[in-house]
Amino acid sequence: MPYFFLMAGFSLLSFGDDISFWLSKVAANFCIALGFALVVLSLHQIRHAPLIYPLVVFSCLPLALAALIYYSVIEPSTNARVVVISVYVTLCTVSSAIVVNKSQVEDLKLPIMLLTGVLVIHSLFMLFRIWCTLREPNIGDFLHAGNVHQLAIIMTAILLSTLGFTYNWILNARLMESLYSSSLKDSLTQLYNRRAMNEMTSRELTRSLRHKHALSVIILDIDHFKQVNDVYGHQVGDRVLHNLGEILINNLRAHDVAFRYGGEEFLIMLPDTAINDACTAAEKLKVLIESHTFWKQQEKPLTASFGVAQLHPNDQRTNLIERADKALYHAKEQGRNTVCKGEFEGTVSA
Repeated sequence: MPYFFLMAGFSLLSFGDDISFWLSKVAANFCIALGFALVVLSLHQIRHAPLIYPLVVFSCLPLALAALIYYSVIEPSTNARVVVISVYVTLCTVSSAIVVNKSQVEDLKLPIMLLTGVLVIHSLFMLFRIWCTLREPNIGDFLHAGNVHQLAIIMTAILLSTLGFTYNWILNARLMESLYSSSLKDSLTQLYNRRAMNEMTSRELTRSLRHKHALSVIILDIDHFKQVNDVYGHQVGDRVLHNLGEILINNLRAHDVAFRYGGEEFLIMLPDTAINDACTAAEKLKVLIESHTFWKQQEKPLTASFGVAQLHPNDQRTNLIERADKALYHAKEQGRNTVCKGEFEGTVSA
């Protein structure tokens, strides 16, 4: 949409005195102003920036229109119209540069830097154009005005080309990131899947061993989950898994990572965490799960069992997970709804 209004504005300008001054002067410049305002809005939408900046430029748009009408009808002046439109375009390009850099979304830095640079250069050029216009004699025919005004059209074309190029760059990068992320996520729980677990736990294990940092894992299994599916159906079972995924996402630390290990089993990786702190985290999750209502007709609490293990210097990933798995087995043996430590550290129930 910004491109449409900008093209319409420059097209109307090109007709000069061959058409009504309302079209060649007022409508043409207003279309250009509206086009730049829409650039700010579109950048706000793509970058999820604060709404204040589009609101500012659109609230100033009627003032720009009033000034264009005044300097076209009441006190005609090409120089004044150039200054008005240049001031408004500068407002829009400065706002656009701020919007691009006040995003709530993490995008590739290179297209953001490129777009910011072009917006800043365009803003500085428009300020230079204002200075030149204020110093030069009255412009009789805009189409035959000085080079700075013709260069303004070229600068705008460069800006529009950069916008289109960086838009596609950003959106394609987001698409690739989304595709990669979806290949590592379990669609039902929105937790990382088994493939991601193999990659991320191996990487974190190597990091922890190299830097001699603690690393613990928790494996939890929903107690009597088969009965939930058999009695209430698989839709309720899916809801349980989805809600459990939300509990893990909302109640783990930012650097903890949860995975759907398989079926109704989940694995949680806790970097920089010793076994006792991992057991405390497991106890917290145990209470949250037991107190949560997973479906409307739920008559009694749903519980989970937990196995916890800590990484040791000679461990491989499979050893660590195997100890947590054995601890989970002991938790099941001890009556479920229990937290147990891996046998390397000594098995205790909580």
